[in-house]
Amino acid sequence: MLILAPQGRDAPLLQEALERAELCAIACSSPDELLERARAGVGALLMTAEALSLASIAAFNAFVTEQESWSDVAFVLLAGSEAQGRGALPLFERRCNLILLERPLSSQTLVTVVRTALRARQRQYEVRDLLEQRRLLNERLELANHELEAFSYSVSHDLRAPLRSVSGYSQVLLEEGATLDEQARYYLSRVNANALRMGELIDDLLKLSRISQAQLRRREVDLAALARQVAQTLAFRVQACPPASGDERLLSIILENLLSNAWKFTGRTPRPEVVLGSRVSGKETVYFVSDNGAGFDMNYAGRLFTPFQRLH
Repeated sequence: MLILAPQGRDAPLLQEALERAELCAIACSSPDELLERARAGVGALLMTAEALSLASIAAFNAFVTEQESWSDVAFVLLAGSEAQGRGALPLFERRCNLILLERPLSSQTLVTVVRTALRARQRQYEVRDLLEQRRLLNERLELANHELEAFSYSVSHDLRAPLRSVSGYSQVLLEEGATLDEQARYYLSRVNANALRMGELIDDLLKLSRISQAQLRRREVDLAALARQVAQTLAFRVQACPPASGDERLLSIILENLLSNAWKFTGRTPRPEVVLGSRVSGKETVYFVSDNGAGFDMNYAGRLFTPFQRLH
């Protein structure tokens, strides 16, 4: 707590009253000293009306406007009368957290007001710390994204080349290796199939990295029309499906995956049925893709949307 009370024994008396309440208080000799200490860190400012002049108020206003967004230092002003305090109000910045107290007042009232101001200031410092933590986390996230981009580049260029060689040479042997027996041809076909599968996994990994870094562009989307566009070769039925709010690009990826998976796992069903629809749940509209295919064990439902996890 910083005190600016230039008249008589006001400063030592105020300091003594606060210290009796176990509050740390420092008396300053001028507005410049007060603001210099305040810029280094302060709980609140306590001053008397006699400390105010046009120059000091201008300096206080400059201090108020230069505060960071989380900061709102309280100015506790002791005025000789209500009129004196209210007369000073228009001179302060509107942002100024000004608390007017009319003198004379009891030590208990002063201590209560000061403690309230200090508690509020403590919460501001906690907000500052949280903002700093978020800033550091954002920096780490940006670094992780840069590393992910570098990794994606490596995956795209460094891993594809040997896969192309493995797939290409195994295919050449399958097509031109007339002397190969059936077992050797089977082994080569498995090598080629797994090389192709590895290439698909690399493509999926790259798609996932691009999706996670893309900016979300929310707007109204006709899900039924979007589903027909992304799954032109698949047959499915559309129930009541009002427009949704979301990122059209991401929604198209979701629909493509859900509809293709639905058909994939209804392949052995005599009468396969895939439905895109919606239902109202409270104040929300829930959209769904349902099918009458193989389904999955609900014990593993938590893995359903985990990347690269399989339930079949």
